[in-house]
Amino acid sequence: MGGPDFWSVVASGGLNLRTGPSQSANKVAVLHADDVVRNLGCRMVEAQRWCQVQTVTEPKLTGWVAGRFLAEAAEPAR
Repeated sequence: MGGPDFWSVVASGGLNLRTGPSQSANKVAVLHADDVVRNLGCRMVEAQRWCQVQTVTEPKLTGWVAGRFLAEAAEPAR
């Protein structure tokens, strides 16, 4: 799939997890700085990188986030 297995959120004010790769897609949840998410793949949409991710904590939520607010992360401890 390419890219790291995990990302860390680097948005200090929170990062919207959305139903699709668009700012107009519905919001599923808000991720916080230093949250770690599993990388499910990224793609370019309207000149912006969007990444599909899954939270590693329960409940496991899946959605899309703007890639510019992510940094490569190590696998979280279990």
